[in-house]
Amino acid sequence: MFDLLIKEVAKKFGLGNKASWVLSALLSFMFNRNTGGLSGFLSKLTNDGLGTIVDSWVGKDEPMAVNATQIKSAIGSDLVDGLAKKLDLPSGPIGLAIAYMLPKIVSALTPDGVIPETIPVAVAHYIKDEGPAEAAVAPEPIIERAYVAETDDEDEGSGFSWWWLLLPLFLLLGYCTLKPSTPTVTEPAVAPVVEPVAVPEPVSPAPAIPSTNSSLSISNDAGVFNISGKVADNATKDSVMETLNSILGSDAVKGDIAVEPAARDAGWLSYLADIVSALKGAPGARLDIDGNDIILSGNLEQGVIDGLMEKLTGFFGGSGFNISSQAIVSQVIEAVAAPVDAVQEAVTDSQEALQSMVDSGAVSGEVLIATLNDAGIKFATGSFNIAPDSIVVLRTAAEAIKIAPAGTQIEVGGHTDNTGSGKINARLSAQRAQAVVDALVGMGVDASILSAKGYGDSLPIADNGTREGRAKNRRMEFSLK
Repeated sequence: MFDLLIKEVAKKFGLGNKASWVLSALLSFMFNRNTGGLSGFLSKLTNDGLGTIVDSWVGKDEPMAVNATQIKSAIGSDLVDGLAKKLDLPSGPIGLAIAYMLPKIVSALTPDGVIPETIPVAVAHYIKDEGPAEAAVAPEPIIERAYVAETDDEDEGSGFSWWWLLLPLFLLLGYCTLKPSTPTVTEPAVAPVVEPVAVPEPVSPAPAIPSTNSSLSISNDAGVFNISGKVADNATKDSVMETLNSILGSDAVKGDIAVEPAARDAGWLSYLADIVSALKGAPGARLDIDGNDIILSGNLEQGVIDGLMEKLTGFFGGSGFNISSQAIVSQVIEAVAAPVDAVQEAVTDSQEALQSMVDSGAVSGEVLIATLNDAGIKFATGSFNIAPDSIVVLRTAAEAIKIAPAGTQIEVGGHTDNTGSGKINARLSAQRAQAVVDALVGMGVDASILSAKGYGDSLPIADNGTREGRAKNRRMEFSLK
């Protein structure tokens, strides 16, 4: 079932034949009965804020990706660090491999959306009986050993007496007493033996102490991607280059990555595929990563800058990375979007309409949905945080939803423009939609009447070729189910 995955991980992350040990350890960890088996493992990830991602794994053919930092935050570092020590490998590639395998494993184990309580027979042979796995599928059985108790009882019928044992001793003492003395012979002195001095083996140099950040610079120069940077080992370098070449094409990648043993782990490596996919559709963009600092620069349209910042924050949000933009807005003449005053006026009108519903105590589902869509729920630039004025609207909306007709079911749909890859946009839109649902539930709305869905860039309502069009396509859309 996982043979191809083992080969893929071995090549992709430079693990060689140790990839099977990583799979074994991960399966053991996932099915550890002391932590609730696979259900308990997935619940732990969900409780750590990865619910939307986990939902996309169970019974789904195209599970969302997860990064190593998110996994490490959810389950701790013992699994990754323990494997790294036992396999004598850097922890970076192992963490990346686990993050890469996990969605595929869960998807394969839950084809019908049912989470197995125990490890399936078809999978059990991938768990090695002995090896570096820190968590076992089941505790080792206690082996009881039987011991034969010795007896102090003698066979009374044998006629044997312990005095017979002393007879040889008496004879020996008598011999030594009666034996005539002999002159003492002095042995000639023997020269001391000089042992050869052991020559100490050469001491291997201690591994370099990490003292500098891993880094990566990548720029999109009219479809040619110039790169530079440094990482700690060849395995990480190979992983970087393979990701770049597979997404951009080897002919489009120019430059190289240096290997610096003193470099720290590249915590950004698990996000690289998403980063490259986003930059691929943004000519003129440049991204510099130095440790946990990420800087976007280049001469770009405002819509492109906003779109990239949203995606970068989505990739790295909550993982300790510092994201900023030094991009210059290019002077491009386009159709001007609606004036700010007009947008604010629409928000105010929606707020008043929602409050009127609440005051009257009568809410029509269709009118409620139309009013919510006119409100234009917004988010802070480059963030999944709902903008303050939209929070105000959602508070009133929550009160209106609470008095909606019985049986009302509302879907919150997230939509993006077409900047970046479709897969990334689908994930981003899902996360924003979930943020709105979570906010409404936090305001007292029954969670059972709400659902979130990300549509990515699949349903545009305007031309993505203009800044105004892209702004309209980045939207939250409410609908009755």
